[in-house]
This record gives sequence, structure tokens and C-alpha cells, in this order.
Amino acid sequence: MHDELTAVDIQKMQEEIDHLTQIVNERLWSEEDAFYYDEWRNGQRSGVMSIAAYWALLAEIVPPERMERFIAAQTTRTFFPCSP
Repeated sequence: MHDELTAVDIQKMQEEIDHLTQIVNERLWSEEDAFYYDEWRNGQRSGVMSIAAYWALLAEIVPPERMERFIAAQTTRTFFPCSP
């Protein structure tokens, strides 16, 4: 079995990464909330703020022009209040 990636394999993977990055940033980002939402099968955003949004940070796909708002919004929100 062939264990090495070819230049074509690498190119195809990069194209897939670029495509998924575009989808996340075009369809899952809410300008109003400065947050990435999940999307239902019907194409609507879920409206539920979940920890999954932070995968965009880990994957390093948050565009520089959104980064400050995304981080700021997370530091000013209370997602899981510990006390009343």
C-alpha cells in the first residue's frame, strides 16, 4: 500500500479545506451576534450558541477582520451562568 501523499493529494486536501472554510464563514457566521452557529439541514442557522463555534478558532479560519469582535463577544457574554 502506498503510504506517501502525492502533490495531487495535497492539492485536493487544500481545496477541500478552502471550500469548507468558505462555507463556515459565509453560512455559519452571524454578523449580528459575532458568533458561528450550527446549520440545520434546511439551511437555517440553529440559533443555539454552542461550544462548537470555537472550532473556527482552533482551525484558524476566523478572518482577521472578525477576530476582535468574535473574541470580545465571547468575553462579554454569559453562556452558562453559575448563579442567579
